[in-house]
Amino acid sequence: MKKYILVFLIILSVAFGEWVQLTEVPTVEKAIKDGAALVTYGTFLYALQGGNTNYFYQYNLTGSNWTRKKNIPYDIKPYNNKPIKKQVKAGGALTVLGDYIYAFKGGNTKEFWRYDINADTWVKKAFIDGEKKVKHGGALVTVGDYIYAFKGGNTKEFWMYNPNTDSWTMKAEIPSTKPVKGGGALVNCNGIVYALVGNNTREFFSYNPTENVWTKLADAQFGIDSLLKNIKDGAALAVNLDYIYAFKGGNSQSFGCYNTNNNTWMTLDPIPKGANDKRVKQGGALTVHDGVIYAFKGGNTKEFWKYVIP
Repeated sequence: MKKYILVFLIILSVAFGEWVQLTEVPTVEKAIKDGAALVTYGTFLYALQGGNTNYFYQYNLTGSNWTRKKNIPYDIKPYNNKPIKKQVKAGGALTVLGDYIYAFKGGNTKEFWRYDINADTWVKKAFIDGEKKVKHGGALVTVGDYIYAFKGGNTKEFWMYNPNTDSWTMKAEIPSTKPVKGGGALVNCNGIVYALVGNNTREFFSYNPTENVWTKLADAQFGIDSLLKNIKDGAALAVNLDYIYAFKGGNSQSFGCYNTNNNTWMTLDPIPKGANDKRVKQGGALTVHDGVIYAFKGGNTKEFWKYVIP
């Protein structure tokens, strides 16, 4: 009986916005899959295709059209000058700092790259330190003048990148019950980092960069399926004002938001299956511009959506 009452209460907590499907991504060879990522810069969105490709795109929010940009490059072997043909896979991530976009390739690499938005060029930066490489759950977020990162891949490691010195520093590990894996995600809200652990958990944390301290928050329990499904591959976070919007991933349609002022989650209108009958899987991604959420479903689709916040 208690289970049914809880389900009823969850349904009552649903807030309905409006999902609208936009122009599909004109992907090359494959569709949006593991390692895909979205970021906002001005009136443009930038995206990694993921799925073992190096393709990179720009979406014009005023013209509603996609443009191919320079591919994220291959690293070069120092002893014979031949390319190391690693492409973007699970753990691929993007973040913006100044007029640059920084990127992980994921896919069991340590590669870290910087994209000059004005010049449409990529430059290799210092690869992330430590023994472990970036895999499922890899994530990036900018706070002030620094970039913070999860490696994912079943680690609890948390790192800070200083662009002025082109160097990495390990910070306090996330004190989660499980290490970060598929579904790991990071976002910045008012100078505080918020993090999903993923790895089939609902664990959600905040991190204070000034104090180098993690705090456990209310579990990420949202969605009509919140009693059944946890956070998995395809989970994503995005911020608007004091609210953090989230996909649950894991082949679900679940979409919700977290109120940073009262430590509570709310279920929002789920993303539609659409004509392709698809839910959010690996490659799910979110970003925000001017109070509108933009989203990839991933899962080997080309679908691109927006959600108008009610």
